Amino acid sequence: MHLVDHHEARCLALSADGTLLATGGMDGLRLWSAQQGTPLAVRADVGPVNALCFTPEGEHLLIGGRDGTLRRWAFPSGADVQRVQWEQPVIALAVTAHGGHIAVGLGTKSTPAGTHVVVLAPGGTPVELLSQDETQGHWSLAFSPDGRTLAALNVDGHTTESAFFAVVEVATGTLLQQRLVGTLHYSGSVSFSPAGHLAVAPNPWRDSSGGVGATGFAVLENSQSPTPLLTSWWEHETVFLPDGSLVGRSWSALHFRPHLHDKVSASLTLPEGGPEVTLLTAATSAPVVATAVGDNRVLVGSVDELLRHAEAHE
Repeated sequence: MHLVDHHEARCLALSADGTLLATGGMDGLRLWSAQQGTPLAVRADVGPVNALCFTPEGEHLLIGGRDGTLRRWAFPSGADVQRVQWEQPVIALAVTAHGGHIAVGLGTKSTPAGTHVVVLAPGGTPVELLSQDETQGHWSLAFSPDGRTLAALNVDGHTTESAFFAVVEVATGTLLQQRLVGTLHYSGSVSFSPAGHLAVAPNPWRDSSGGVGATGFAVLENSQSPTPLLTSWWEHETVFLPDGSLVGRSWSALHFRPHLHDKVSASLTLPEGGPEVTLLTAATSAPVVATAVGDNRVLVGSVDELLRHAEAHE
């Protein structure tokens, strides 16, 4: 497990095989060796970075800028092979398993003026799939394994304190699910497993007392069914690993679930009163996790390393 230093890291991304880590923040982009924790490249010219995503083949890194620019970078020494510009900042990115489509979440610069999700097809123009008016929310985006559907969660803690959750068919723009639910947190995530299960955090389903869950997550059998299989009231963000297991984060810990229906089997808990766990990402073809701890540290390691570390500190 390695710690890398990046002051005020706002976004993380791991390459599919877990060997490369990208961190983005107010001072630009940094590329790291995930195995050694050593820096490989720095790009300050891109300005503040809000979102990052590796393409599946591992040759390109998608960079979403606060200035509204989406860059496809052929790293570490290549040029930007694609550049698309919007007036709104890019705040979220997702790419299909074969790299054919890119989903882009667009935010607002200051006042609530609406946020949007557009999809870029190879050689095509951006097509808007979702729009939320009068909100400053943060998007989380995820494509299903077959690339046919896109899940989106917009968490807005600034104005209405609400979360907008939707699943949309990419080819036609048809809404398969759409709901507005309450939340009290600024974070949130959507994540597909290789088998097509969908994890959503915060929990957008009502609990047994009729109240709306403010934290936690629900796992769906598939993207078209709103029936949760599993709920928890602790994770603020969750990601699936390649074997279908789950890693979730709370403000002070990472939680590991080896199987979909299992309870938490192990946790990596930070000392009480210490820095918070603020970001979480996972590789798509290797059991490697990266998480931001506090303002300037990123912890990277395999699941086995994480579990051994947790056992050693019980």
